[in-house]
Amino acid sequence: METAALFSLLAVEPGQALALLSVGFFSGLASRFVGSDGALLLPALLMSMGIPGLTAISSTMAQRVPKLLIGAAHRGRLGQVNEGLGVRLALWAAAGVLGGVAFQHFVQTQVGVAASNLCLSVAMIVVMVWLGGRAMRHVMGHTSPVPQEPATDRHPPSLSSPRFSAVQLARIGLSNGLATAAVAVGGVVAVPAMVRWLNIPVLVASGTDLLVSAWSSLIGVLVLYALGHLHLGITLLLLLGSLLGIQLSAVSRTHLPPRTVRLVLGLAMGIILISQLFVLPGYLDHLNY
Repeated sequence: METAALFSLLAVEPGQALALLSVGFFSGLASRFVGSDGALLLPALLMSMGIPGLTAISSTMAQRVPKLLIGAAHRGRLGQVNEGLGVRLALWAAAGVLGGVAFQHFVQTQVGVAASNLCLSVAMIVVMVWLGGRAMRHVMGHTSPVPQEPATDRHPPSLSSPRFSAVQLARIGLSNGLATAAVAVGGVVAVPAMVRWLNIPVLVASGTDLLVSAWSSLIGVLVLYALGHLHLGITLLLLLGSLLGIQLSAVSRTHLPPRTVRLVLGLAMGIILISQLFVLPGYLDHLNY
């Protein structure tokens, strides 16, 4: 019985398996150029393949956890992770992801999959409009470039700093957890918030967020698995494809200028945004609106 249950979790149609490997591969390949922002595209692409939103979110989160942990360890060795800040943010992030997952599970079980997909699509549209618009503003030269920082920062800010207020930490941690539950990537909100509200270097903010996002994603994955929303087959295929893409990108000597990277990211966000706008009427129709 246990073997049969495990097989049912891993079972994926051959055509779908190839599509999942391809999606994971291009996600890993793109990570060299656009970083973790590229993971924002995964849930929308999975949902376009007919995969329920919560399963798409949980699979994206699960395949990111090992990469987040490896990235946090590497950045920690470079002195670019504030462990004390990360632990305190992670506690709030856990609360945020638990609340977001609980809400989505309630919507799916009480109203239906279409309602859950609608909520997740709206969240993705909001994030993509904001992130894609920010990228395109950089391309058009309407915002000043981020100042260059040294490769390492071995003196991260102390938690005794007065700018680390409990309210600010709660806002940043909760935003990371809620964004993780909604779009599987919490750093798109947390990193700019740490830079803006805590006034810490971008490298330290992004490095610390790897630690926080690894924790919030792991919590979300465990809860979603317990609730029956995690598909191990989808997760493993995405992870395998992304690892292949990362390996290929590692041997490539191609280097794109930051302006081109932002242009590609903005265009990709725009394409996914349009696709999400087209599926909204279908969700509303299922809900008889």
